[in-house]
This record gives sequence, C-alpha cells and structure tokens, in this order.
Amino acid sequence: MSLAEDGSWGVVLWCLEEAGYWIGRVCVCYIRLWFDHFWTLYHYVWMTSLRRAHELDGAGVWDGIRLTRHVRYSTCLKIETLDIVEPLQSPHKDPQQARLPLVYIHGGAFLVVKSELALPCLTNFARSGFTVYSLEYPWSPEQTFPQALLSVLRALAFLRREYGITKCLMLGDSAGGCLASMAACILCNERMRQNLEEATGEPLSDMSFPEIDRIILLYAILDQKSSMVGASWIVKFGLRFIYRCYCPTPVAKLGCCFTLDDVVDQVERYPKTFVAGGSDDLIFPSSVLGAEILKRRGVDVTFRAYSSTHAFFGWPRPWPAPRRLRQAGAAFLKDATAFLSGESLPDGQSKVALEVGPIPWLDACLGVLETSLLFGLLPLLLVGVFGMLRGIGICFAVCIILGPVMGPLTFRTLHGKWPE
Repeated sequence: MSLAEDGSWGVVLWCLEEAGYWIGRVCVCYIRLWFDHFWTLYHYVWMTSLRRAHELDGAGVWDGIRLTRHVRYSTCLKIETLDIVEPLQSPHKDPQQARLPLVYIHGGAFLVVKSELALPCLTNFARSGFTVYSLEYPWSPEQTFPQALLSVLRALAFLRREYGITKCLMLGDSAGGCLASMAACILCNERMRQNLEEATGEPLSDMSFPEIDRIILLYAILDQKSSMVGASWIVKFGLRFIYRCYCPTPVAKLGCCFTLDDVVDQVERYPKTFVAGGSDDLIFPSSVLGAEILKRRGVDVTFRAYSSTHAFFGWPRPWPAPRRLRQAGAAFLKDATAFLSGESLPDGQSKVALEVGPIPWLDACLGVLETSLLFGLLPLLLVGVFGMLRGIGICFAVCIILGPVMGPLTFRTLHGKWPE
C-alpha cells in the first residue's frame, strides 16, 4: 500500500507544514529583533543631515520636510500611533491647488516592519506638497484579522476628529495595500461597515471618517489564490504562512474574508483606483486580478506594470540595486504623484525609462555597508570571526542592548522627548 493510499503521505505533509510554520515564527522573531532594535536606532541617523542620504527626487531625505513622530491615534493598542511627514513650504501658493492629505499604510507581510522605516521614501511626496500620515498597525500573529483593519479605521476616524480631514488620498503597499483596499471597502459601503461592527463590537457607526478621493494599491495582496498558481513550493509555503499568521481561523460573521477578492461582490462604491505592481513580482498576479475585479464592478481603475520585482518603491536610493529597480521606483513616483494630483494615467506596462541621477560616492559606500547589515551579513561575519556561539552572542548583544539603550537616547536628543 502506498503512502498516498493509506494517508501517511498526508500526515507527513502536515508535519512538514507545522514544522515549517514554527521555524517561520522563529525567523520572524529574529527579523523583528534586527529591524526593531538596530534599524529603529539607525533610521534616526538616516533621517538627519548626519547621514546625508538622498532620495529618488535627488534631494536630501531631510530637505524641505517637517517630521512629527509617534502621534497616538488610539488607546486600544500600544502600537496605534502615526508619523506625519509634511512640507516645510507648500509648492502651491494658491489654496485652491493645495494637495489633499495622503494616508500611507506600510507593508511587511502583516508580520514585520514599522512606519518609521518607510519614512524616507515618503519625503518624496512631502516635497511635492502632500502631507503624509503614515500609520502604524498591529502585527500578526499576536493580533489577527481583523485587528489591523480596525486600527486603520481608528486612525482614519482620528484624522477626521482631530485634524478636520474630510477628504483624503490613500496609498498602501503589499500587506498595507490589502489593508487600504479593505478600508476603502468598509468606508464606501455601509452594509460592510455594519457587518464589521456586529462581528467585532467596534462602534464604527459612532465614528466619522474622511472620504477617500483616490487610492493607490502598490503590489498589494488583493486575493489569496492567484499568486499560488504555478508558483514554486517555497512561494506557496511562504504565502500560506503569511495567511495563517494573519487569519489562522475563521472569524464569526467574517470568515477568512480579508482580501478585496473575498468581498468584491459586496462592493457598491469604490474610489478611483491606481493598481500598480512589478511584472517580475511573485504576487504580481494578485495585482492583475485586483484590477480586473474592480473594473468588473464598474470602478474607475488604472493599472500599470513596472519592469521590476517586489518592493521597488521604498528601496533606499544609495543602496545597491539593479538599474531597472531604481528606474521602476522613479517611474512609479512620477505616476503616483500625477495620479494623486488628479491627473489621468493610461493603462498598461510602464515604458518610461527615467534616469536616476548619480549617487555621491560616500553615499554609495555607506549604502553597501547598510545593505550588508540589512541582510544579516554582520551576524555571519561575527560568527566567522568569533565562532558560532560567541558570534551569535555578540550579535544578540548588539540587537538587544544597543537598540533599547541608544535608540531612546538618540530619539530624545533629536526630538526632545522620550519615545512612547
């Protein structure tokens, strides 16, 4: 009797899946440790003239912007804060031409990355006249669906209540694009908002929200299946791991309907939408499907593909990267700024080959070092020099001690207060 016939093969696969899940959880903990401690500290240096980093628009990352960090938008969860990037001086003197505020929801597979790490790329929009509100939301699996979505809705209600924002723009990338697409569904469709309120007990009917004028979904997770088709086993496992962490079990009255494709039949209204993705991205099929299902519902959708992989926008300009990735980032920035400003864009493949200016040699050299740190080559170097146990010990000492000690001290020096 074969393994398939007696069911043993299914048990083996289940055991491998479970083992892979827990190994993935350990990897997520390490990534969070590295990002939250070392990179949270380092980004404070990055956002000052001390590092002298430059962005896609050629300006210094700190030029022409005002940054306000850790504005609390809710007391439900400790992580519910937002960062504000605004222009020092609006490029439009006529109040009638003033830009609508832009709400940004970062990616990170619902598992990692913080708002502060995405701030450098948002300064491009601020120098174009947009005030950007970058939202922090809870990670999975500690907070599962629909907690992150509720946090986004609380933030939008806060912006309406505290800042008087009645109309806004929205941009979400990757997992943030999933949250942005669902938030737009909830705000534009009363029945969906009522269903979410009944399922969670969140008093959404008592909240006032800004109207979403336009929305950009950048290499967003817009369905649960299309990216699985024809994918390698490692990609399938990775996506199943992300989905399982975010929505491990069906939620009462909501099920596991956490993507746009799951709820599109309930959509009656939706804002004008720009769906963008990298043609070589592993989840590019999700962007294609998302644009198609919105168009079938009669939504005004622009779809553009860029010749690049995932995360082409937001990759720091000084860091080593293929030329086409930098070009895709610059082309998307140009298209996104035009779309958010009210211009119309044609569908199809982006064929604009924008030339990104040369990077100063010191900026580039530091970028190589920073990239090696990002991908964990420093721990490998420490292991190679000092041996396995001692090298790992030094690595964890750097992450655990340097971050919590130096991070708050640097923050207080730069901003005059302790981080929350």
